[in-house]
Amino acid sequence: MRIKRIDLRDGETFFEDKIIKESMIKILVNGSEMSNMVCSPSQLDELAVGRLFSEGFIESAKEISSIEIEKDKMTVNVALKKKPTDAGIEKQYVMTSGCGQAASDLNLLQGKGLKPLDKPRMFDAKIILDLLREFQKRSLIFAETGGVHAAALCRTDKIISFKEDIGRHNAVDKIIGEALLGGKNGEGLYMLFSGRISSEILVKSLKFGVYLIASRSAPTDRAVELARKTNIRLIGFARGFRLNVYN
Repeated sequence: MRIKRIDLRDGETFFEDKIIKESMIKILVNGSEMSNMVCSPSQLDELAVGRLFSEGFIESAKEISSIEIEKDKMTVNVALKKKPTDAGIEKQYVMTSGCGQAASDLNLLQGKGLKPLDKPRMFDAKIILDLLREFQKRSLIFAETGGVHAAALCRTDKIISFKEDIGRHNAVDKIIGEALLGGKNGEGLYMLFSGRISSEILVKSLKFGVYLIASRSAPTDRAVELARKTNIRLIGFARGFRLNVYN
């Protein structure tokens, strides 16, 4: 896209800039509208599955009979083998701090029904910092546009999955959705993240089963509180040669 840059030292110049794509998608579950989401228009099946899991509609991908993506309508049709897990349970939704249209179940954000980990696990600070440097190098869309967040799943000293999206929550949902579609959960894994760790990001990570989440950015006080209650390791400001451990 052609844009104008104004520099107080060098004046005005025109150049071609790369702009991140933003789309609105609709997720239908058994024909009923479940969610409208602002997102990057890629990996929509993984995004939908991760979203359904994060909000408690499914416990595994085995509950899904089919996923159909209608790109012309920006719609994801998910057919479940039975009614959603939470059928008949009234949910209270709260607008979150996420990008786009982000709303989550109030019960989940309050930590209700979340199973704490047995105890906090040990970790290697050097491995976390080394992988975050690799994480930054993988953020190619961010390097080109400056307009996305990223999330990654890691095992020991290796990144095994990496996703980018304009929404913080969406990047995490895509990571979770891909794993679920592959028949995996977060047991024995940890997550790297590019943005602020708020309570809803912490809840998604904990529900999926990872034992640690680390970010270059800050956590919120509610995320720290939930992390301490549930024994998930929470690391922020992981940059260069240092990191902060909040629980």
